[in-house]
Amino acid sequence: MPTSASMINALRSSYLLVAFVTLGGCTSATSSHELTLPETIRADDKVWSLEQRSAEQDQRVLAYFRKNPSLADHPGFGGQEACYADAHGNLKYYWVSAVGNSRQWISLEYRGSRAIELLEGEGEPFLQPSG
Repeated sequence: MPTSASMINALRSSYLLVAFVTLGGCTSATSSHELTLPETIRADDKVWSLEQRSAEQDQRVLAYFRKNPSLADHPGFGGQEACYADAHGNLKYYWVSAVGNSRQWISLEYRGSRAIELLEGEGEPFLQPSG
């Protein structure tokens, strides 16, 4: 049975491979510079603060991809990754890529330990409608 560390490394390798394919296949449309992400965002009538990446967060995302293997190859997951937390410990993960003058993004929200919403869009990811 693979160890947690080897699974995390495999997941990180997948991210790098997806990023490489995304950047290499669309070099004219995709910018490789790092995006500036806000320290706090307001979404769903809550304030969310940018979190430092942790092994627990990696495990949570890895578990999500294990349950949804068809999503692991989605090129949107190759974008710059960020995790935001609200005051109750709920998490919103974002993968954001610069494409021309716009952004493509994916958001995965957790309430407690349960993934509750996966969103994908183009434009500014942090201006989602309150729900």
